[in-house]
Amino acid sequence: MRQATRALVVLGLIFFVSACAGSRPGPPVERASARRTDLISLEEIERQHWANAYELVAALRPAWLNERGPDTITGTPVRLQVHVNGMRVGDVSALREINVEQLAYLEFIDPIAATARWGLGYGHGAIDLSTKGK
Repeated sequence: MRQATRALVVLGLIFFVSACAGSRPGPPVERASARRTDLISLEEIERQHWANAYELVAALRPAWLNERGPDTITGTPVRLQVHVNGMRVGDVSALREINVEQLAYLEFIDPIAATARWGLGYGHGAIDLSTKGK
């Protein structure tokens, strides 16, 4: 009798584990405070008035502006590059000349992805700003 009970328990565990392993997870649950750290959305842009794109980034994603040390091979400083609609407009100082009211979103492109997309010179990455369509 004892072996029969043990066999039923083992069989029950096998069925339970196989049922759990075969099930699909439900849709991901998004936390209310979750936000993408590589994107500033239109909703975030419109929450407050910003004088320029630099102030916007400094307030909402200051880590994007952290400077890295010089390049270890050439010894030159590594600068963050800025693009508007995919076109390079300069380094981080260019953000001060960009009107926030024209922006749809801003995206931080990490150094590896920026180098793959635009070539060398993106050791700190890039900020790609997208403007509103007319």
